[in-house]
Amino acid sequence: FESAMYTFVFLWSPILEKAQATGGTLPYGYIFASFMVSIMIGSVIFKELNGRRRWSHEAIVQLAFGVAAVSLFVPVFTAVGDETFLFLTFNIFETCCGLYFPSMGTIRGRFVPEETRSTVMNVFRIPLNLIVVAALLKVASMSSALLFSICAMLV
Repeated sequence: FESAMYTFVFLWSPILEKAQATGGTLPYGYIFASFMVSIMIGSVIFKELNGRRRWSHEAIVQLAFGVAAVSLFVPVFTAVGDETFLFLTFNIFETCCGLYFPSMGTIRGRFVPEETRSTVMNVFRIPLNLIVVAALLKVASMSSALLFSICAMLV
């Protein structure tokens, strides 16, 4: 999931630029701010699902993974001129990120001992970063549809 998320950081702006039908400059500040609000909304949804609705952390992560994968497949099938639809699905993906972080933090705390947690997480970040670097090295030679398909499959 995190490899897809970090790769998404580099892909969203070129995709929105390509989809933009009107020309001109995208409001990057507003777009980024909306992504941050979406992450916050995901955290609020997490609190609701985990609190009053009593969903397990595992169920919340499964929901986040499923919805995130679908939202990352949208750019594969979206035509030029659908920047609003893409923008909405990107915000849905960011909402899934807001669900993911508190859930995974709790799951890691439950299963990975505190004494070794930082070492274990750093070891797992090596392949994560290699995947992101490989994707970024191929950005110029791969279609955006293929890159988003890969991101969706990484979820």
